[in-house]
Amino acid sequence: MAKSIYDVLNTVDLYVKITESIYSKNTPFWDEIVDVQKRVISILSNIDLKATMMKEIIEASDDVYSNLNHLFKSRKVKLLKLIDVYDIKRYECLFEDIFIQKKHFLEKLYHDQIKRTTKLRQEYESYDDSLDSAFYGLSDEEYKIFKINVEKEKKILKPNLDSEIEKLDQLYTEQYKFIHDNTRYIASNHSDLLSYIEDLQNDSFIRKPLSKVNNEHEDLILNGSLLPNSNVFDNIYTELADDVFEHIERNSFVNIFQGHHSKIKLKIKKGNIQNVYFILYNLSESFEKDVSKNWLEHVINYIEWGDAWTLENVLDKIRKKRKDASKELKDKLARLIYIDPKEFK
Repeated sequence: MAKSIYDVLNTVDLYVKITESIYSKNTPFWDEIVDVQKRVISILSNIDLKATMMKEIIEASDDVYSNLNHLFKSRKVKLLKLIDVYDIKRYECLFEDIFIQKKHFLEKLYHDQIKRTTKLRQEYESYDDSLDSAFYGLSDEEYKIFKINVEKEKKILKPNLDSEIEKLDQLYTEQYKFIHDNTRYIASNHSDLLSYIEDLQNDSFIRKPLSKVNNEHEDLILNGSLLPNSNVFDNIYTELADDVFEHIERNSFVNIFQGHHSKIKLKIKKGNIQNVYFILYNLSESFEKDVSKNWLEHVINYIEWGDAWTLENVLDKIRKKRKDASKELKDKLARLIYIDPKEFK
């Protein structure tokens, strides 16, 4: 569940996306709705997380503070627009139709299994009926042989019957558990999530806005993430940053990678320059073409390369030397973003 500011921002994005998909042809699966609802409910109920975020925002450097302010404003706008467009009421049973679809699916599985189990049980019981019928029509010797054969058939059939009965019990339990555990996720939490964001804004973003001396240097993006999953940079910080860079504050790292300006630059650890090439190239490949080049040049400019570096020289080395990165680094990054298999050759 949510552990950082960027987890919360990402959850808002996912909530907006899952809501919009309900009104489109790309109807989400119930499990997707539950995953997002669990995240939202966890955020709303986690008092410690809210207090930690407020402290982090208030104590952040000016550039990080400004970036986060932009990010929260954009999420508020998204939620307001969503609520207005679809006229979403507080605790409205917005996801009920998807819930019912899943419930009907489980019910069908259960009823189909009843048919299979009943058919097999009737076949099994028919052997006993055949013994009763044969008792009066066969000699003792014939009946004895017939009974042995019947018992053999029952013995063969019994494990199958037991298996089908077990499946039936499991489906019944699954159906009951689904209804019991999932009814709470039908209602919308949009209004409460909006109030949560507004509370954070009102209580945390209390500094006077910094005046811009020069308007030439605008952020690449003001409303948050460059990638579809706005949590990617936060995850990269957690999994990779300490491996390839000298220590840097999480918010400063994410700020740079999201295309915003920073007073702090990244310092590469000794022996990791090819790893950095690999990270930058494959992240840039995740963007739209019109963003990719600008993003790559932006991040390059926030890394310390030494006195003699030039942008063209670094771009050339990224193209030529990125595949010399360590296998461990490649594997770690591949768990966070899609990487073309050719990059591993």
